[in-house]
Amino acid sequence: MIPIYGNWIETWLESNAAYGNCKRAAEAMAEQFPELTVVCGYVETNYGRRDHFWLKDFKGDLIDPTISQFQWVLEYEEFKPNKTWVRVGKCMNCGEDILRKIQSLDEMVYVGSACSSACEKALDEYYNKKPEPEPEEDYYPHDFSEVVSSENGSVSIPLSLFLR
Repeated sequence: MIPIYGNWIETWLESNAAYGNCKRAAEAMAEQFPELTVVCGYVETNYGRRDHFWLKDFKGDLIDPTISQFQWVLEYEEFKPNKTWVRVGKCMNCGEDILRKIQSLDEMVYVGSACSSACEKALDEYYNKKPEPEPEEDYYPHDFSEVVSSENGSVSIPLSLFLR
């Protein structure tokens, strides 16, 4: 890496966090160094596959101003329309990522709620099952064995029967 790029990155990181700021850092660096191009894609890191932004110079060499947020980076994969698998949601059945190949990162894509046909079938069965019939309740749901008749014909009903 050219020393001036390293100096810029070091200065930028003194007042900015690396984590979660890859796009902001890449755009700020490209503004300072117009010969650099911002690249969007994915990195395979100690945290797994992550969305990420970095830069390339005119020779195609990679410059990542926020690489310090990772313990290690195994691979960088640049987004390529209709070729790169993009995480577009979470499966409502199993919780796995829903991945699709899309034309543009700016397009809104309807992806459904499932990551596979098996999960789609499970969701369909769950949400479209016919409800089981409700059991019929007795018209008189209380036990009236506690009702007491008096000699004069009056009936005394314990209050506890109404509070159940």
